[in-house]
Amino acid sequence: MSLFKLKKNVFRKKNTKKISSNQKYLVSIAGFALTLLVFLLVFQYYAFDTNTHQERQRLAKVYQDFNNDTLVDEKTNEVVGFLKNKNGLDPTFFGSDEISHLEDVKKIFRTTTYITYALIILIAFLFYKIHEQKEKKLLYYYTFLVSAYSGMALILIGSINFFFLFDLMHAVLFPQGNYAFNPAVSNMIRLFPVMFFFGIFSKILTMLLYFLILFLITARIINKKNKGFF
Repeated sequence: MSLFKLKKNVFRKKNTKKISSNQKYLVSIAGFALTLLVFLLVFQYYAFDTNTHQERQRLAKVYQDFNNDTLVDEKTNEVVGFLKNKNGLDPTFFGSDEISHLEDVKKIFRTTTYITYALIILIAFLFYKIHEQKEKKLLYYYTFLVSAYSGMALILIGSINFFFLFDLMHAVLFPQGNYAFNPAVSNMIRLFPVMFFFGIFSKILTMLLYFLILFLITARIINKKNKGFF
């Protein structure tokens, strides 16, 4: 085979693996949505996981501060139950400004639940559309790659400066300003100091990284089974 014919055949082979602009939008949206869904699911898991709370509160010396393990566990479970709309809050332990803040937090958790359901429906629809395509295996490959790389970007951003992002998140989500409390008198701050949230956020990013590695492995398996797209 001549060099000219060899180049021509390679060019044709590459052409068969190109995807259209509409397909690029499809895999991009599916990939980003998949990353966001995983992030929200992991976030919701750790936000309500008792073992994680106890672990992070011990590391943040919350039990040492209160010197009453039972009280810490009871009031932490009370806050979790409140966010799940299962019970109220003790006004003799939490101030009115703290209860007002937790009311806003409850609304945010409710919103994230709605977004999670919407993402599940959206991803199911997008994967159905991908499965209809002739190049579905290639599109699945790209979808998992987009999800993995977008998730890595999210982890990188989250790892740069947690405390800046923590303050920025509060300023954006609570523009009314009811999130600043005096740690000397605020039981909520004593229960959930900033290092508690730092620990939770670290666990979320770590678990997200595991999922992204799984997505990369999945993309590689798809690529290998189809004799390599590249």
